Amino acid sequence: MKPTKNTLPTTSSALRNFEVDSAKSPNLCRCYPCGNLSCRQQENIDWSRVRVFHLDEYVGITASHPASFRAFLTREFVTPLQPKYFHGIEGDGEDIHQVLSAYTTLLEAHPLDLCCMGIGENGHLAFNDPPYADLADPEMIKQVKLDEASRHQQVGEGHYPRIDTVTPHALTLTIPTLLSATSVLVMV
Repeated sequence: MKPTKNTLPTTSSALRNFEVDSAKSPNLCRCYPCGNLSCRQQENIDWSRVRVFHLDEYVGITASHPASFRAFLTREFVTPLQPKYFHGIEGDGEDIHQVLSAYTTLLEAHPLDLCCMGIGENGHLAFNDPPYADLADPEMIKQVKLDEASRHQQVGEGHYPRIDTVTPHALTLTIPTLLSATSVLVMV
């Protein structure tokens, strides 16, 4: 499916449209970012029907690590809103290929109806850093090496104390996966 092309003046206007659409759908599969949680302002959503997916996670860190996006989403999004399911990406899995395969299976079984995301300082979507982002990537989720600009952003946002401590690899949903959602909301 192609994403809808909504040109709306504000995030709240777009979210009202998604609330109306959500009332018609028996199951909701949503993908949310860490950088901008304004999507959680969807007050008229029955979160007990929502299956939440995760955009990206650092490789090799646990869910309790201060930089973990899984921990951040659990604390700031999942715990207060109580969605039906939260599928966090296990960046600390012993077999990364198995983690990617299992997450791909989940995404194939539960197509996204909404993907909310922001654009990173270097233009990245999730951890698809330019110029390496592949608009025709055959994978749904993959391991990537973070470019230097993205690693500096992680320090600037306080996820890591210094550039040499930033985890060099991450797992990320690919551009085609992000854009496969019925509706896509990109926030700047």
